[in-house]
Amino acid sequence: MHIEKREFDHSFETEKHLSDEQMIVDEIHATSNVLARKLPKRDVLDFVLTTDDEVIGFLEVRGRRCSWSIIENGGFFLPLKKWMKIKEIYNSTGIKTCLVVVAKDETKKLWIGKHHGLSVKWWGDTRDDKSHDREPMVVIPTFFFEDFHKR
Repeated sequence: MHIEKREFDHSFETEKHLSDEQMIVDEIHATSNVLARKLPKRDVLDFVLTTDDEVIGFLEVRGRRCSWSIIENGGFFLPLKKWMKIKEIYNSTGIKTCLVVVAKDETKKLWIGKHHGLSVKWWGDTRDDKSHDREPMVVIPTFFFEDFHKR
């Protein structure tokens, strides 16, 4: 059986996604002595957080076009591959990752790494189109999240 693989598509880095990332990074830089340094795509996560040259955390920014209340109805879905990277980093170094979700109406954050026992679902775009696919996703309960810092 031959499985056709789609070509890698960089369209996930939309202007909106890049704008969301920049908004979060600007807030971190304006309210702390922490630097957010962009990581290459191969590293799976968006940024490493440092003070001087010491790594104090990682940062993953996720955007959603829906309101937070929609997310609250089923939990936040994070790709399993990102979850596995976050767990690998935490289990080997004890360093957590800050997951920031920019929804249409609210921005929430969660420091993750030590959590376990979360469910995994097969989820994603259900259109029958090669440029959209489904993948295993970890379901994070929304009560774990808190408001992202606002000045």
